[in-house]
Amino acid sequence: METIEGLKSARQQVAELEREMLEDVQAKAKLLGYDLVKAEGKPKVQPEKKVKYRGPNGEEWSGKGKRPGWIMQALAEGQSLEDFTI
Repeated sequence: METIEGLKSARQQVAELEREMLEDVQAKAKLLGYDLVKAEGKPKVQPEKKVKYRGPNGEEWSGKGKRPGWIMQALAEGQSLEDFTI
């Protein structure tokens, strides 16, 4: 059975190896022109955006929140929201 001190020591060794490996990967990535950042925790999953309106240039709007500029401009030009409904 491992002692508490032995487990603490092993944990520190693992943390040091992780740090060294991360530095190595970051250095290699930098040579290739990339900049890496260590991710912490679980990745946040963005809720799927439900698109209700699509503009002539591929703009999208869910119909929630402030109306985007392209919708405001189209409405000012006499078009209606129904013209952009998907």
